Amino acid sequence: MNIALRARRALLSGLIIALSSLPAFSQSSSLQGMVSDGQGANIPETVITIVNLNTSTARKVVSSAIGAYSFVQVPPGTYKLEAQKPGFRTLVQNVTLQIDVPLTLNLALEVGQVSETINVTEEVASERRPRACP
Repeated sequence: MNIALRARRALLSGLIIALSSLPAFSQSSSLQGMVSDGQGANIPETVITIVNLNTSTARKVVSSAIGAYSFVQVPPGTYKLEAQKPGFRTLVQNVTLQIDVPLTLNLALEVGQVSETINVTEEVASERRPRACP
């Protein structure tokens, strides 16, 4: 009986230690979603940055070829999210992440000012007049 009681106590102690260490590993969250335009078309290669407003710690990802992005193992807190893509207006918004509560946030970018610059490198030929015959 004494050995069985010791075995149970050891098992119970091990279980308590294992369960008490779990919160240390799960003190994070995640953020994922899709980036699209106003028409619903996916936007690849968008730079998405999150900055923790309390610590100023920043993380950056680039959306995939289908517009998907993901931040994993993110400490809980309030973040400033910024999405940038040439040809689109920069999207900025605050996001609050909670412990063990994954957040899906789809981002819709608006078309911005599109400008083209045309550089002409060829010189204009001088005007030639035909010579009068003598």
